[in-house]
Amino acid sequence: MKRFKTFVAEAATKKVFIDHLDKMKPLKFLELAQKLNIQYKGFLSKETISITEKIDGSALRIGQDENGKPFIESSMSPSTFNVGDFTSRALAKGYTSDISKHFDNLLNSFKTHNKVQSVLSKYNLNGIKVIGEILYPPMGISEIDKIKFVRISYDKSKLGTQWTFVPFEVLDGDGNEHPRKKEVLNDLVKISTNEYKIFEPKIEISDNIDITLELKDFDKNVVKKYKNLETVLTSRKKIDKELKEKIKDEFLSYQKQIALKIMSYFKSGSLGPDFEGVVIKLSDGDVIKIVTDKFKTGKFEKKS
Repeated sequence: MKRFKTFVAEAATKKVFIDHLDKMKPLKFLELAQKLNIQYKGFLSKETISITEKIDGSALRIGQDENGKPFIESSMSPSTFNVGDFTSRALAKGYTSDISKHFDNLLNSFKTHNKVQSVLSKYNLNGIKVIGEILYPPMGISEIDKIKFVRISYDKSKLGTQWTFVPFEVLDGDGNEHPRKKEVLNDLVKISTNEYKIFEPKIEISDNIDITLELKDFDKNVVKKYKNLETVLTSRKKIDKELKEKIKDEFLSYQKQIALKIMSYFKSGSLGPDFEGVVIKLSDGDVIKIVTDKFKTGKFEKKS
């Protein structure tokens, strides 16, 4: 079992990569489509899935070590305990970016936020780490009544004036999911204020997401159309290349259709009409991601 002091001393928490529905490899999409058709009967309901909004901010992890000492992590840093260490680490590597200064400011803010630290202390078993996204105004680009952090512009009126933290995962000192994850997240949300906003990116759906027609068409027009479908898709033979590419194109067409149909059920995000996308977790644990056209076509902008 890994001790927390080892856990936090390692490189920043590894990112979990989620398959984009419209970028899945053909065989994986085939497996998913068959599952959605057979097990879910083509309907995604609040009883069988959970949906979270993907926030277009910067990765941030906050936590305490096993002795209750506060730290934060950026997407690239190890756990950092001392204000100023982000900047000194950047300077030592020859970087002059202001990003490190922003993370030092965030470290100071979270370390001195008594209510945040009180929640972490309450649930600190042998160390605790909360994973989320941070929307910190100095790291964004002001657009009159909005702030653009990466590709998506969010309404200023819906953001915390100091920062907005969007937590979605909680780990214990061994790097496993915290046994009281829901309570940790609920307690953090309860201390949210207009200055320091904290919210979970959950999305509730009122109607079932109906993709029966798209799945039926995919099964009829692609799956049943070709013999030895899986054999062709895994073939490396030159003779199969042309057919293989044709089938992949047809798969992609339906992947995009289904992604578009699912996204039609979401009209806006938590922080304004524009949003990055959604992450859907099926009842068996499988996770898929779909992003909006706005995010796909948005220009990448981030302060250096």
